Amino acid sequence: MNAIEINSKKIDNPLHVRYWSMVAYQLGTGPDAIAVKYSAAPCTDSAPDAHDANDPNFLRYVMAKSLAEKPACMKFMVQVRQPDMSVEDPRYEWPESEAPFVEVARITIPVQTFDQPANNEACERLSYNPWHALPEHQPLGAVNRMRRVIYDRISAFRLDSGVHHPASE
Repeated sequence: MNAIEINSKKIDNPLHVRYWSMVAYQLGTGPDAIAVKYSAAPCTDSAPDAHDANDPNFLRYVMAKSLAEKPACMKFMVQVRQPDMSVEDPRYEWPESEAPFVEVARITIPVQTFDQPANNEACERLSYNPWHALPEHQPLGAVNRMRRVIYDRISAFRLDSGVHHPASE
């Protein structure tokens, strides 16, 4: 149900939506370590951006336009796991009524011009892996253990075979 709800929402600008980690991460080391989930949300509400939703690159264009005009701000929040909340099975939500998100920092994305051919090409060659983290922030749970292997293999495949989607397409 969560996946259907997420996929049915229309995004007008990546800087205007809230993001969540769906799986848990470690915070700290040793006996003081706790399991947390993360969220980032815009610092203020924004009016929807006008865009051509038929353009496959419209999200990049509206974000580039936004960041050319003013900086963006996101609240970085942490949700601390309560004893009855599963780290191993991400199908079960950690209700905010039982474990509210707490703002711990603000992320400021400065005014910039990033939508340039060289930047777009470099971006296409980047790969995401939740295991690119400090030991005290390592991913937790079975899904993240699987992601470690899968993401490494996908990244190696993309880089070795030259498979990517040029930003100009």
